[in-house]
Amino acid sequence: MTTVTAIFLGDTGVGKSAFLSSVSGSMSIARPTIGVDSVIYRAGGHTLRCWDTGGSPRFMHVIPLFARKCDVAVYMFDATKPHTFASVQKWHEMVSNVDDAPQEHVIVALRATGAVPSYPGLDILDGRFPRDVMADILRRGARTPVSFELMTSHQPSRCCFGMC
Repeated sequence: MTTVTAIFLGDTGVGKSAFLSSVSGSMSIARPTIGVDSVIYRAGGHTLRCWDTGGSPRFMHVIPLFARKCDVAVYMFDATKPHTFASVQKWHEMVSNVDDAPQEHVIVALRATGAVPSYPGLDILDGRFPRDVMADILRRGARTPVSFELMTSHQPSRCCFGMC
């Protein structure tokens, strides 16, 4: 059994939590993430643990704690809000400077209807296909071909386990 851990980063309101909810086919009422939530997907003999981070500046100090030892960093932006793409660089630099930083990095474009900008050295995935994106993230982290037949559980944590 392979376990892959991914951290999802991006500005407040880009749709990280909504995206993670859409993977399982359940759309919950949007609410801001306070600190970090944990979402776990099981696919065959593989587990994908996702750290859904709050994009608010007040939670920036806990991001490095959760980014450590992750397999994949996922930077998300809203294609209808260009400033959120500009912030990808900030998130990428923050995570890249963490001890035991993720080896794999990928960008997910949410609400894209046309061409999206490029980012040097990183692939940009189309957020309109959440299961394909999650399968790609799982493959990147496991470094082997995997199937993505999904069973999910959502275990929200409150405010970074009391660290905020």
